[in-house]
Amino acid sequence: MSNRFVEKLRGFAALSDEDVALLVGATAKTRTIAPRQDLIREGDRPGPRRSR
Repeated sequence: MSNRFVEKLRGFAALSDEDVALLVGATAKTRTIAPRQDLIREGDRPGPRRSR
């Protein structure tokens, strides 16, 4: 399976198998975000999204 993020990073630095495994795991769960939707707002605390 190809991971575009990992492939892009490989263009800048050598990655070990462990590096690749960690990056693949960190980027495995993706979400689709609608256009013009805030990812984080000024003053928000980082963490899981809560309903407003």
